[in-house]
Parts: sequence; C-alpha cells; structure tokens
Amino acid sequence: MYEELEQLANLKLGKTIERLARENATRMSGIIRDHAKRGLSQSGLLEAAKLRSQLQMVKELCQEAHRIWLELILAVDKVLTEQSVAFIGGKVLEISINQAGNIRKNLNSGPSPATAAELGAQVDREMTGVVASVRRDLEILRREQALASSNNATNRLADSPPKKIETTISMAIAKAIKQPWTRDQKIALGIVILTAVAILVAISTPEIRTKLGLEKRPSATQEKPTLAKPSSMPDPQAPLLQKPEMKGLAKQGSAAKQEGNTTVKGHGNVAGNSVSGSGNVIGNNNQVTITSPKVPESHPIFSITNPSGSIINQGSAVNAPQTVNNLGPPPAKITTWEQKPAQWQEAGGLVSETQLTLTVDHSMEIPAFAVKCDRPCRIRDAVVFGVYNKVNYLTTNNPNISGAVFLSPRPLGAGVQVEYRVRAQDGSLPKILEVSMISPEQLK
Repeated sequence: MYEELEQLANLKLGKTIERLARENATRMSGIIRDHAKRGLSQSGLLEAAKLRSQLQMVKELCQEAHRIWLELILAVDKVLTEQSVAFIGGKVLEISINQAGNIRKNLNSGPSPATAAELGAQVDREMTGVVASVRRDLEILRREQALASSNNATNRLADSPPKKIETTISMAIAKAIKQPWTRDQKIALGIVILTAVAILVAISTPEIRTKLGLEKRPSATQEKPTLAKPSSMPDPQAPLLQKPEMKGLAKQGSAAKQEGNTTVKGHGNVAGNSVSGSGNVIGNNNQVTITSPKVPESHPIFSITNPSGSIINQGSAVNAPQTVNNLGPPPAKITTWEQKPAQWQEAGGLVSETQLTLTVDHSMEIPAFAVKCDRPCRIRDAVVFGVYNKVNYLTTNNPNISGAVFLSPRPLGAGVQVEYRVRAQDGSLPKILEVSMISPEQLK
C-alpha cells in the first residue's frame, strides 16, 4: 500500500534524521560538560539527562514521520480513510519500536541494572504516549473530513431541486404565453379565478373565520364590572360592631397542624404571616382557602434508608431508621451503540478488530462499560476523542466478557461518543452481542 510513495518518504525522513541527530549531539555534549563540572560524570542524574535528550529526538522524529506521510497521502487521496490512518500509525509505530530498541542498548552498557530497568520502563511509556497521540490526531482529522464531506453533499442536494423547479416553471409560463389559448383553457382559467374570489370572500366573513378557528367566538355572557367599596365607607346593612369569627386556631404555645382546608370569615379581618392561597381575594364576607401543595407526579421519588446515628442525624438521638427523599434525575442509560469491522496496523501487519461506538442519555459520574462477545475477547483501546484519557481495563471469569473504566474524563457528558476497539483472542473478527454499563459496586 502506497509503495510509490515509499522512496520519496524515505528521502524526506533521511534528511530529517540527519538534522535531529546533529541537534541531539550538540545537546548531549552540553549535558556531559555540565555534569562533569559538577562532578557527576558517573551519576544516575547524567544518565537520566542523556535519556531525556534521546527521547526528545525520537518524539520529534515520530512527529516528522507523521507529518511527511500525511502530506504525501493527502496529495494523492485528498482525504484520509481508515486504511490510510492505520498505515500512517503503523509507520510511526515501527519508527518508535526501532528507536526504543537503540535506546535500551545504550542503557544496558551504561548504568546499573536497576537504573537501566527503570529508565527502560520510562522509554516504553514515552513511546506508547507518542504513538497514541499520533493515532488520535489522525482519527480526529479523518472524522472532521468525513463530516465536512457529508455536509457539503447535503447542501448540494438541497440547492439543486429549487433551481430546477424554478427553471421548469419559468419555461412553462413562457411557453403558455407564446401559444394562443383555446376555449377550454379560457373556461378553466375563469373557473379558477371565480374559485379564488369565493375563497377570499368566505375568509373575510366573520362566521366563516370563527368556524375555521381564525377568530375567537364572542362570549355569550359578559361579567359586569364590580366597583369595590372604599374602606372608609361603612356597610349600611352591617351592624356597627361585629365580633370576628375565627375557626381552626391553635392554642398559644402549642404546635398547630392543619389538615384539609381552613376557612376564615368576618369583617375587617387581617391576614397573618405565612398564609397562602390560590386565586383568593381578601375582604368583607370573603373566604380564604389554604390547601396543601402536591408533589408533581413527573418526578419519581427515590428512598435511601440510613442506620441509626448516621451523619444525616448529627447532634440528635435517633431510635429508628430514617428516610431521605432523593429527587435527582434517574441513572444514565446507554442510548445507542453500534459496531463495525476495522483493522489496526501492528508491527507484524494489519490485525482485525471490532470498532464499538456508544453514547449515554445522562451525565455519568463513573463511566464504565462492558462488552460480551461471541468468542473470547479483550478491549485493546478505549477512548473519548478531544479530551485527556486515562483508562483501566477490566477482566472477568468469563473470557467472552471484557470491560474498561475511565478515570478521565469524569463525568462523561450526555451524548458524548465513547469508542472501544475489541479484539478476539484467536485473532479473528469478534462480534459484540451485548453492551452494558458497569456499576460502581461491580468494580473491585
């Protein structure tokens, strides 16, 4: 694949390697000279500094290889495909493996075995991070190109039909004007005009507009406005003095509990604090009704039972289990998931695997998902594109079930795509039978 580009890419890479080698040699000379002045010529600090310089050169080389192959493939294919992304990732992986081997050889001949093992582990981590970063950048670019291509195709389809219809209508009108009209055509035109006039007249009629719902039907009865009496004018039919009548009042110093409705009647009464009502009027001979609020049925109530003496009951003695109402949103659920065959470039060649994409409908504090395959399988990679990822991969007693939990990002937002790459243990293409969420209680 892309054999015609190999020679040109190797020439560019050779030029890049020469430049990076010169820069690394200059940097290494300065490091050795600086540590010699401080009497650290045979120290672990010198070996660590030399390793950092070599890792910097390898990182820059991998990035340059990524850039060179990307430019050459885009010049030929114009867009990235899954195959081209896998090809570039394989080239970068091959360079990182070769360079990491050279660094390990230098470590074996230099520091102590313990120091060499520790520095070798650092080399593996750095190389894995570089390859993962390159693959992620390529995948993001491929998806952006695919999205832009689909949007352009949709816009072209949306713009084409109106122009064609407009042209067709204009040609038909011009052709009809040029040709003489027959008697039947004139009669048909007259019928159309009369029908349009009748529709306009009907729409302007109030009765028709009311039946069509264009106007509201006038009310049969209209309420007469009532003028309120001034507060300074006494009621001529009322006695001069009247003792107010109050019901449902609790005794002073005791707790009052209201059940059902409470009615207050009288003349010149004053409403106290914390009295609420719905659509009520305060005045002479009027009633004030107090009703208990109702909890909306649209919010389910969740109950959590806590033992006696829990943190909820600080500073008080509790002799019975307590109940706390949780009016929060329901737990997240998997909205959609889909799978498709894919390939990944390894050092030995392309490897078949299944690409799984899923989303959830609510924010998820601990994003963890499991897959069940038709054969023994494992999750090779789990990623949320565009953010920092840190993942722990999980196993169970069932070899057909594998999982992963994201330590970052947290929480996982609703509708954010999560991608799993699943491989079969025997190297064949696995089929995912079931996708489920892993609760925090299942994690050990």
